[in-house]
Amino acid sequence: MSLAFLMFTMDNNHVMPAADGWRKALLPYIGMAKSEEFFNCPVTGKPYHYVRQTIAFNKIKDPSLTILFYEDFGNHDQICIAFADGHVQSYGINDTWKNIEDLATHNKLILKAEEK
Repeated sequence: MSLAFLMFTMDNNHVMPAADGWRKALLPYIGMAKSEEFFNCPVTGKPYHYVRQTIAFNKIKDPSLTILFYEDFGNHDQICIAFADGHVQSYGINDTWKNIEDLATHNKLILKAEEK
C-alpha cells in the first residue's frame, strides 16, 4: 500500500490522493490485487485509515515520522503504521493510547506534515 502510494504521488506531481477517493486512486498501482479489500486488515477486514496531508508529498519535512496510514485501535495487541518515507512500523498498544493522536504524541510522530 505504501509503495502504491509513493508511485501515485510520483505520477501526479507529488500531489497526494484525495481523502475521499484514495483507494480508487491507488487501485492502478496495486498489481494483481485489484480489489478494495487490499485496503483492509486481512485479519479483521476493517479498512486502514488514511491521513491526508495538505502539502505536496515532496515538501514533507520529516517523512520518516509522518503518518500516512494506520489500522484501527483494538483490533490487535499492536497497531501498524505506514509512514511517508515508505516504511511500516508496528507499535504495541497500551492503556494510555486511546487513539492515533495519543500514540503519535507519545512517540513523537507527525499527523499533520510540516513543509521543509
